[in-house]
Amino acid sequence: MSELKLCQCGGEPEIIRIGNEYTRSRKITIRCPKCRIERTNAAIRQGFDWLEKISIEQWNYHPIEDKYRKALEDIVKVDSNGFINGTPAVLDKYQQNAIMKNIANEALK
Repeated sequence: MSELKLCQCGGEPEIIRIGNEYTRSRKITIRCPKCRIERTNAAIRQGFDWLEKISIEQWNYHPIEDKYRKALEDIVKVDSNGFINGTPAVLDKYQQNAIMKNIANEALK
């Protein structure tokens, strides 16, 4: 079984099983108690192991968010270190913003 990623709000998600292997309907809800977002998947012919695997894969799937996170990490490095790609940032504010925008766009490709 895969590990659950944290919620986008930073909360720890929990898995709630509804039904059992002998009932006709099975549901798994993954929800965040912090922001109350939840995702529910159900199955009739598949077991809980399959349903849990699918639910966790879908909860963890954030392709756009992962790209933005990478772009933001690059920008944060620029701001906190005072360097832009190894060069001291002695540029004016507009030049720095243009360079940070380029870094973010490259990370999003």
